[in-house]
Amino acid sequence: VAAIIHISCLISETFADFYNQNIGAAVRAVLAYLTGWIPFSFAETVFICLPVILIALITVSIRSYKKSEVASIRCIVALFSVLTFMYSIFVLGYGMGYHGTSLASKLELEEKSVTAEELRDTAEMLMDEIDPLLDEIAYSENGGSYMPYSLDQMNDKLNDTYSLACKKYSFIQDLRSNLKYIVLSEPMT
Repeated sequence: VAAIIHISCLISETFADFYNQNIGAAVRAVLAYLTGWIPFSFAETVFICLPVILIALITVSIRSYKKSEVASIRCIVALFSVLTFMYSIFVLGYGMGYHGTSLASKLELEEKSVTAEELRDTAEMLMDEIDPLLDEIAYSENGGSYMPYSLDQMNDKLNDTYSLACKKYSFIQDLRSNLKYIVLSEPMT
């Protein structure tokens, strides 16, 4: 089913938008509800644990191969089932958003080339806006900043602001969810 939906969304941008805003939104809401109580990103945890998971899978595969042909077939079917499940969750919940109308089109922004001067001017304008706020940020000795709110306060602030964006833009799913600490955010930037 996921493969058929995936192919349909590759063929039709309109179907991808419809699916992402309706069915995909429901899948994302269910996943957010199921994992909302976990104080960390479940997907990131699986990603970080992939080397250990792969070693465990290889070990189990070798042991099942040594036991019997039936055991090795069961192992292969189980592995294929897990991979199919992961692919299906991605496709049904998130993947179709990549095949719909671009964000620029949804926001009715004109896409055009940007010159180096325009980029510099924009950066300078942002710096002028940010400079007065720097005094309000508390820094540690190593240069990191402190979040001025508790995690619950930050969740409330983000959800309230996100709700305003949902009211302004109909293509954004209205969903209250919890902020998750991202362990790999610093290495990825």
